[in-house]
Amino acid sequence: MKEYIDTPILEQPKQHSLQSQSIQNSGFELIKDCTNVSKALAEFCAKNQHTTLQNIDFRLQNLRFFLSEENPAREPKPPLSNALKPTPKFADILALLESSDKDFTSSEGTTKIELSQAQLDALISSPLYDSAYFSISQVCDMRVFPRVLEPLFALEIDSFKVDICFDEAFCIVEDKGFIEDFYEQVKSVLALGGVMLTCKNEVEQNLGLILESIAKNPAKKKEIFCLLKAKKYVPSKQARFRFVPQETWEASNGKAPQNAVFGVREGEQIAFLYKPILGNAGRNLFGEYETPNSIEAQKLITTRQEYIDSSDTAEAIIYTAKKEGFIRIENGEFKFFQIPSGALNTRNTPPLLAGGHIDLEISCYDIAEDAIGAGVWCEVGSLKTRGCIAENTRIKAHTLIVQGSTHKSAHIKAYAAQIRTHKGKLECTHCAIENLDNGEVIAQNAKILRANGAKIATDTATIHELKSNNVVFFAKSCVIGQNKGGQNEMIFCANAGGVFAKWSKKASAYFATQKASISKLAKLAEVWENKQGSATQFLQKMSGFTEYQKQIALKDEAYAARYKEALAQANVSQILQGKIQSLQKQVLATRNQAITSLKTRLKEASLAIKEVWGYDNYVFLAKPDLSALESSQASKKNIQDGNQNGSQKDNALDSSKDLDFGSGFFGSSGLDSDFAKAFTKVNTQNALDSLELKEGQSGEIILDENFKLKSK
Repeated sequence: MKEYIDTPILEQPKQHSLQSQSIQNSGFELIKDCTNVSKALAEFCAKNQHTTLQNIDFRLQNLRFFLSEENPAREPKPPLSNALKPTPKFADILALLESSDKDFTSSEGTTKIELSQAQLDALISSPLYDSAYFSISQVCDMRVFPRVLEPLFALEIDSFKVDICFDEAFCIVEDKGFIEDFYEQVKSVLALGGVMLTCKNEVEQNLGLILESIAKNPAKKKEIFCLLKAKKYVPSKQARFRFVPQETWEASNGKAPQNAVFGVREGEQIAFLYKPILGNAGRNLFGEYETPNSIEAQKLITTRQEYIDSSDTAEAIIYTAKKEGFIRIENGEFKFFQIPSGALNTRNTPPLLAGGHIDLEISCYDIAEDAIGAGVWCEVGSLKTRGCIAENTRIKAHTLIVQGSTHKSAHIKAYAAQIRTHKGKLECTHCAIENLDNGEVIAQNAKILRANGAKIATDTATIHELKSNNVVFFAKSCVIGQNKGGQNEMIFCANAGGVFAKWSKKASAYFATQKASISKLAKLAEVWENKQGSATQFLQKMSGFTEYQKQIALKDEAYAARYKEALAQANVSQILQGKIQSLQKQVLATRNQAITSLKTRLKEASLAIKEVWGYDNYVFLAKPDLSALESSQASKKNIQDGNQNGSQKDNALDSSKDLDFGSGFFGSSGLDSDFAKAFTKVNTQNALDSLELKEGQSGEIILDENFKLKSK
């Protein structure tokens, strides 16, 4: 790490008195001769009340670089002389810089010289830059001022390279002043991270290429770009092991349960052991000469089973599964898990994850026994059980057949499910249930023989026998053979069903992101609007100066910096306002399209009941749940009514892709929150319309042209 020996000097401009005021009251403050930007800002915050690193911003000024000899082998000083005789290797650097020992002064036994730009360029382009015979340091002044907006980019900095990524709200304005300010902001953050800005020209060049790439393809804004790399220094890479099935699962679901096993296919490359690589010594991005760490011998992963093959390449050892099954790594060995022939329980079965391609069939002698015991977690492609599913189980399968019952605490997610008696929570696309006994179902299509005390949210539902205390939300159609009980609720609901549940999650994220972007852009526009106004006043004031007065004024560093800023600023705020309005129109158009889509879902919806027996059975028309769209409300400001009906369509909200049961299907389901939202209570007070079913009533109930319930 760097060692910083100089203490920054705080110099306050004459027009401000900051002895007892925070920066919010001062406008800005100049910190001179900083060798450690992070330390200088921390000291500044400590000396200024109510000031933190989160509410200040800064820009660099007067950047200088100094060269000194690193651990020189010194000869005795000549009498009455402050000059130090350099070592032979250091003499090569002096020759490169067309300098001599006379240009150096002695300070605590160290030779030191300030480099001109020409000398700095010559040094950086020379192979001597990556030698260990000198040290280089940077010193700068900083102008500190109140922060108005968080940076719309983030840097990941280490001694080898710097990566940059951008906020969703980041936009490119084709304006010299705007681009220059962005460059200066990036360089300031680099300095805060300790990067030696000898590479500032390279920074600007690379940023220009990155912005050009994003301008040509805005989708690239979501990528991570490499901004800088050390020229010669490369850190060593230690041996690294990747267990791909677990890594892939955890990328979508978080930390895997302890002792979990993961499904693999025959011929699948399941693991990579990357070989260590010794790095190169050289000068890193912090300006320090760094020697890479030594590399450690790699530890091989072994197996006592014949079902793992390995191949050796120049970069890695690749492990391949020779059979299908569930596998894990235990004590440095690959181990396949042999699924028990009988019922599964937590004693004989670890969590079975990522098995979307594996078929599993479990049979019990007695169908009332638990085929899958309490607490078992199972993710497979096809699951067929002759027996029950016990409490606190988590089941995910593309196809599920349960010839038994499910416990009320069981969580199940499937594409197609066939269940004899369901009491738990089920989220699926298609289901056929013989007895739905106090269970909950979110589906696209549901066929149910008998339902009692159930909660159902579906696009289409067919229920042969409806007993008591059922709540049925449907978006398209609901057909009930016999309503034999009381206190049932049939609810026309545009939000019902699996399609909308998935779409709603995407919509919530989309509108929240767009609202945040609009807010950040509005703040950025305000910043530039204020800059523009104050810059105009400043330049008008300067225009009244005589040439002599201007020269005197520009000798003050803070005044000169302000003059440079004022000249660079342009009419950026109007450009940003245009981008904001364009984004607002797009958001509102998407929102209006979504609302229209909700209405369309109900336009031809119908409830058909062949026979009603019992009392207190009601039909409701639920208010559409627009909570997923409410984040866009703030974007209505300054939009003319005539511009609100757009035809833009955001592919991120394309509901046709919502039922993709691909690799993401086996991710965590979040069933509890899904079900709580799906079955929001509807009654005569909060429904748009309602009617009571009379005993003996039959026929069809639809919505008329005014979206009122109507018996047909």
